[in-house]
Amino acid sequence: MTVSTTVQNPLCLFVGGEWLKPESDATIDVHESHTGQLHTTVAEASTKDVDNAVAAARRAFDEGPWPRLSAAERASYLNKLADALESRTEQIARQTTLQNGGLLAMTQGVNTPWGVHALRYYADLVVNSDASEDRDCLSANATINKLPVGVVAAIVPWNVSFIAAMSKIAPALAAGCTLIHKPSPETPLEAYVIAEAAEEAGLPPGVFNVVVADKEASEHLVSHDGVDQVSFTGSTAVGSQIAAMCAGSIKRCSMELGGNAASIVLEDMPIEAVIPGLLGTSALLNNGQACIAQSRILVHKSQYDDYVAALSAAANGVQVGDPNEMTTQLGPMVSARHMETILSYIELAKSEGATIAAGGNRKQDLPEPLSGGWFIEPTVIADADNQMRICQEEIFGPVVKVLAYESEAEAVAMANDQPYGLSSSVWSTNPEKAAALAGQLMAGSVYVNGAMTIDINVPFGGLKKSGLGAECGPEGLGEYLVNQVIFTPKPAAAG
Repeated sequence: MTVSTTVQNPLCLFVGGEWLKPESDATIDVHESHTGQLHTTVAEASTKDVDNAVAAARRAFDEGPWPRLSAAERASYLNKLADALESRTEQIARQTTLQNGGLLAMTQGVNTPWGVHALRYYADLVVNSDASEDRDCLSANATINKLPVGVVAAIVPWNVSFIAAMSKIAPALAAGCTLIHKPSPETPLEAYVIAEAAEEAGLPPGVFNVVVADKEASEHLVSHDGVDQVSFTGSTAVGSQIAAMCAGSIKRCSMELGGNAASIVLEDMPIEAVIPGLLGTSALLNNGQACIAQSRILVHKSQYDDYVAALSAAANGVQVGDPNEMTTQLGPMVSARHMETILSYIELAKSEGATIAAGGNRKQDLPEPLSGGWFIEPTVIADADNQMRICQEEIFGPVVKVLAYESEAEAVAMANDQPYGLSSSVWSTNPEKAAALAGQLMAGSVYVNGAMTIDINVPFGGLKKSGLGAECGPEGLGEYLVNQVIFTPKPAAAG
């Protein structure tokens, strides 16, 4: 059975529970990353459209039922939304693969089920969480109420668009907030399907809104006085700009930003045992387009040449091709522009004195229609220094840098010596030793002998320039709640 990747109302925006024509005829092109061909066009929101969406969300929060429903009632809606999305998971998976090149095996098996599960998780969590807490104070009794923050602008990236969307939408709705969901212009189609599912689930008008916007309208959304909080996932550079805009109006913001993760491989780890995990499920995760991809591989100096050879051989054996095929191991980049950015980093590596041990070029020998796609050979860079730009900046592609250390202390220092702190990993035959070393790494998530993962049960967030706040777990729900303290007099003492 062929599953359609089209959406019902591509030239409309979902605002106030309705599919509305935008104020202008401007559109955004959506391309197939594996062929480079135009797939469809969707409506582009103007600043006026953003005003309308914020007004709808504002009315739904200030006057509507949503924040006044019981936790059980909101949870019922979340489960209905999960049901509606679950029936669309194949469509969402194929849309994601078409737009950003993520392997269908991943979008089907991980991304879409994760997003549906997030809704069910927060539906259950909010029902079983206390909405208030009583505390005994010196001069009065106090009740601390957990209230929804208000109207949330949820801005998601193109690389894991459905996971990122659900990691914001699910806890925000559970908390009682209303949302304006702004997908990336590169990957807007999933947002339309979420809106269709929200309509089917019967969410009250204005609780969930979708606007597809580029820079001007997006900045208008972030700075809008009607928005109480911005939740953003994307690059550190853009996150810094958003944080500055939020600061201007003292607006809350939570951010999951860039990463430049390191994998420390201890001497005791057999090379042949660790290569598949280092490359396939770490460095090349989501075609290397993942903030948690382990792009710096730190190995002992005595094993350096062997690791470079083994990683290069493995990279040369990676099956690059159509992301819709289950045998494919590496798909395309999201856009021609992003592909060129990655290739420019590879050229920079050469100019900085590093050696390209494998790959390093655009993939050229693919059959039609893939020849027009945005594919890059899996690339291994040797003879790199940790202070080179290629080791200090986030490349966000299928590129790994192999670095040598002489002691474990040097490995930890090298891993920490960069601006990001999102994730890292330690590999050893001694898990206890690896876990102890992991505790010395300045990263929000550290993995021992395992592939990269984001689990809905535990907080996910970064240190340093990798973000503010957390997503997932009870902590993710807390990002959308504020404290209100009500004091009442203590009874007068008897006698």
